[in-house]
Amino acid sequence: MDELSKMLDDFKEHSLKLVDIREKEIARREYQRGWNDGIKQAIEIAEKHSIGGKK
Repeated sequence: MDELSKMLDDFKEHSLKLVDIREKEIARREYQRGWNDGIKQAIEIAEKHSIGGKK
């Protein structure tokens, strides 16, 4: 029974690590998406208001 308990504990620990990795991937992707959206908005604003360009 101790062997089974150890196997279950190892499986639980491994599963928690996988969940943590997955959460980090999702967070990184969302951060990148937000960063890209911010850059796109800045470009749109710059194009609309032509900062430092020809008038």
